[in-house]
Amino acid sequence: LAVNPGHADAHNNLGAALLAMGDINSAVRELEETLKINPDLAQTHHNLGIAYKKQGKFALAINGWETALRIEQNDADIYFCMGEAHQVLGNLVKAVECYRSFVELAPAEDACSISQAEEEICRLREMIREEYSELALSEEMKLHLDHTKQLLKIRTQELEATHDQLRRQERLAVLGQLSGGISHELRNPLGVIKNASYFLNIKRNKIKDKAIQENIDIISQEVATVNKIITEHLEFARIKPLERRSTDLGQLIDKTLYKSLIPKNIKVNKNFTQYMPPVFVDPVQVSQIFLNLIQNAFQAMPKGGILNISTKRINGTLEAIFADDGCGISEADLAKIFEPLFTTKANGIGLGLAICKNLADANGANIKVRSLEGEGSKFTVTFQVKDLPENKVEGITKS
Repeated sequence: LAVNPGHADAHNNLGAALLAMGDINSAVRELEETLKINPDLAQTHHNLGIAYKKQGKFALAINGWETALRIEQNDADIYFCMGEAHQVLGNLVKAVECYRSFVELAPAEDACSISQAEEEICRLREMIREEYSELALSEEMKLHLDHTKQLLKIRTQELEATHDQLRRQERLAVLGQLSGGISHELRNPLGVIKNASYFLNIKRNKIKDKAIQENIDIISQEVATVNKIITEHLEFARIKPLERRSTDLGQLIDKTLYKSLIPKNIKVNKNFTQYMPPVFVDPVQVSQIFLNLIQNAFQAMPKGGILNISTKRINGTLEAIFADDGCGISEADLAKIFEPLFTTKANGIGLGLAICKNLADANGANIKVRSLEGEGSKFTVTFQVKDLPENKVEGITKS
């Protein structure tokens, strides 16, 4: 090497000698230098793998041996060394594969090493079975835990929803009692005022002062307004017992529309499902829901517009849909519109939709809303219908 530093065989022989003497670090240096000069020496890769193994660098040792096998594929000793290294690293499956390759390639006279390899194969297979059994159990426990967490999450959500519903019902009960009591107390003096107004109206022809006549009219109008407010409070305070009967929603909507005063600048379109099955509800209460939704739609379109009323039959339910192209509802207000006394109207008292919600709940129906401010609102009242084909939707225009 002093004469020729680039002599690969000299570096290789020196590395092998140092390895045999136990000077591992020097051996690694010489063997690495050999492979820089000639990387295709299988025995050098093998010896370097042995040196790395003695240094505890098992991953580097395996890389070296794999390179040696690519150059010289049938070296049984390399497979045995790789089996030991994989075993140390915990790669039990790969260790078994390497020991099995050694047994297949090793000469018969190497019976002692073959026996040792076969024993290791049996022992490692048992370890692998135990490991996979523990892994399978761990996976099963993980799946069970995930399922339990999911159930717990669902139950928590259900409990929170039930708790919120109970709190809402308690607030509504208190508010209902308060509204009922106050409304009854107001009805008596209001009746006196109404009677006095009626008497003044009879005598108005004898009164020549126009200002007095105008004030008599104002009294009558305001009495009617207050009476309407009291009536709404009483309706909210107590829902009458249900008188359920088989009801055709299309006919009920038609009757409700007939009772509504439709503004001249608003067009009403109807699109009803053909062969609509009846629903078992209180038609008076459901008509009140529809009337409130129709009047709200008219009020949302002061400059005119279109109200589309339709029914849809889907998945065992029947929906009544009221969609307008009015002013819409802001996102902030959507969550509050069914709360009593919440209103955005200048002259509203905030009980109309709260009454709709109570009546819908009483009749086993569900009411929901979708709205975009400036684009309009769509209220959907969903009724349960039995014996309907699943996943079937129908919508045929009614003349």
